[in-house]
Parts: sequence; C-alpha cells; structure tokens
Amino acid sequence: MPVSAQTFQAVKELEKTGKLSVFAEALKNIPSDEFDEVCNSEVFLSKEADEYFTNYNLPYNLRVDLASNLEPTVFYHIAKEFHKFPIEEATRHLIKYSGMDYVKAILKKHFFDRSDIIRCSKVASEFHDLLEEILNNKLYKLRREVDNKLTYLNIIRNSLANKNVKQDFTNFVNDNICSIDDYTDYVKEIKELIKQTESLQQLFSITDIKCEALILLEEKQSSFSPKELEELEMLFGKKYSEKSMPTDGKYLFTRQLYWRGRKDVIYDPEVKRIVEHAIYVYENLNPQ
Repeated sequence: MPVSAQTFQAVKELEKTGKLSVFAEALKNIPSDEFDEVCNSEVFLSKEADEYFTNYNLPYNLRVDLASNLEPTVFYHIAKEFHKFPIEEATRHLIKYSGMDYVKAILKKHFFDRSDIIRCSKVASEFHDLLEEILNNKLYKLRREVDNKLTYLNIIRNSLANKNVKQDFTNFVNDNICSIDDYTDYVKEIKELIKQTESLQQLFSITDIKCEALILLEEKQSSFSPKELEELEMLFGKKYSEKSMPTDGKYLFTRQLYWRGRKDVIYDPEVKRIVEHAIYVYENLNPQ
C-alpha cells in the first residue's frame, strides 16, 4: 500500500481505538536527542528495549500493536510528528501529508460528476432513440410521399377543376411535401446527428468507467505497485502532477498488452474490474 494511504489509515485507526492520545503522550516523553535512534521500527519493536520504553509508558505489547503493521518509514514519520507537535496539529499535518483529504474531495467530485454523467447519458440515449425513430420511420414515410409528389402534381394538373383550385392544391402539395434534394439533406443531417450523439454516448461511457474505476481503486490500492497505481490514477484522471499520459500508438498498445496479462492472474473481482476498465480506456484513446 502506498505510504500516503498507510499514514492516513494508521492515524484514523489510532483515533478509532482511542490509542492516539496514549501513543502521542508517551512519545513526547522520549528525549529528543534519543528519538531518532530508538524510534526506528527495529529498535521500537525489540523486546530487548522493553526496559527503556517501559519507562515511557510504552510496553512491548503496545509497541507491537502500534508499529508492527506499518512500513518503517510510515511509523517513523507518524512518531516524529506526534513527538514534535501537539496531537491536533500533528494529526492535521499527517492527514494533509497523506493527501487523503484531496482524494476524498476528488472522489466526492467524481460521485456527483458520475450522477450528472448518468443523467446526461440517459438524455443522450433518449435523443438517439428519437433520431433513429425519425430516420427509420418518419423519413421512410416522407420518402414515400416524396416519390409520389410528381404523381400528385400530375393528377392536379390533369384534373377538370378551375385554375385557381388547381393552384391552391399545387401550392398545398409543394408546401407539405419536400423535394428529393431537401429529403436527401434531411437524411444526411439526421445521420450526422446520430453519429455525433453516439460519440457523445461513448464519451459519457468512458467518463463513467473512469469514475467507477477511481472509486474502486481507492479501496484496492494495495493490489497495485506504486508505479502501477500512478499509471492508473493518471489514466483514470485523478493524478494531480505535471506528468501527462503518453498517447503514441506504441505506448497504448504496449500498456494494453501489459494489463491484459495482469488480468489473467487476478482473482479479486473488483481488482479485475479496475484492470478491465484500464484496458477499455486504453482501447478508446486516440493515438497522437
């Protein structure tokens, strides 16, 4: 698990179990000139150091409970903050360092963005259905009328009605039945609208997939290496660095192959879904 996530979880767990104040107050008793030497995890978890730490209300069982599941750098960073600063200030520093407040804000934004995307996608889908109905049914019927337009005009022209009546009927036919050129333009425009709507639906689909992937990724960070995690965060749009995702065709193809290989050895369904989303997004990126 990335250091930032471990830091956040460790602090929250200390708060939840009520051990935060005990841990922080005990650490403050350790002399500053001895802190770096005794608060690396190897010494801190040593039974041989029990006599030393017991003097500071840190018996062996408590030390194991506090530090055994943490990376050495995570433990040292947390311990140093609580040794140096008041509890509230140290907690604030650590949460800020972890970046998890930012992550929560991002996920909250994505949650609301996703609800907007779903609504917009529904509207786009309904609009697409309407366009298909116009193309396949309404314009089909119109085409039959266009094909019969000359027949109608010939019937009017050859009728025995007076000139004014004929003109009125002729005007009615011309006003209500378009020409073949107009009909062709209508079909072309409707097909273009359908194409644009399908592109919009595809965009909504990819964005929704990215949102879902980020939410899953936050829960499954430990299933990926730091390098993989950074790649996925950039791919799904969360990464807030100056780095940008390469978009040349060779890179996109290589990363698709990599994640297809990873997918084959993953058994956790949620982790597999994240990888499937990564493959899908890569497949739909346009090479530059």
